[in-house]
Amino acid sequence: MLTVDKFHLTEWIAAPCPNYCGIGTTDETRKCFYFEWNEKGDCEEKESSDLNNPCDDAILRRTQSCFKKECYINMLSQKTNLTEGSGSSSEFYYKLFTYKDESCDLGKLGFPTSRQEGGYDVFFLNQPCNASMNEKESFEFVQVEMVGHDPWTVDEIDVTANGVLQSYLYGAEINSGHKVVEIKCGRQ
Repeated sequence: MLTVDKFHLTEWIAAPCPNYCGIGTTDETRKCFYFEWNEKGDCEEKESSDLNNPCDDAILRRTQSCFKKECYINMLSQKTNLTEGSGSSSEFYYKLFTYKDESCDLGKLGFPTSRQEGGYDVFFLNQPCNASMNEKESFEFVQVEMVGHDPWTVDEIDVTANGVLQSYLYGAEINSGHKVVEIKCGRQ
């Protein structure tokens, strides 16, 4: 009969963090080596697997958080429609969502001359965001929430994150009936 005499575990080894920036997850593994007598009476060192683990059921694989560097929202720009009454004096709050349903809250953006008819507003942010993103990834959509009663007709919002520019086209009014809208890539 074969019996386990003793075992030892290696240190944890982490796979590279898969995301370009932000907080992500990675797998860590370690090996379990044990000694066993073979049929000839010799002691052999063997490596266990996840399925065959004679090392007191030691955990050999786990998922851990990983972090390379912060993601940055470099800039947000917006173009207000040219038609009369398309500008707004309401307050607007912005939130960006990744394809993994993680978000970056930009908060309130604007100054007294923002959102004028035919106007183009640029906000240089360099704001950190710890959503997990790949190197050339952009956001799936921009969520804009209106606080106030003066509607705004936005044609386009551009976001540069980690040096990657993405345009979000809307061409519709954000009003008191639609206080929170999701502006996605392409025409709505």
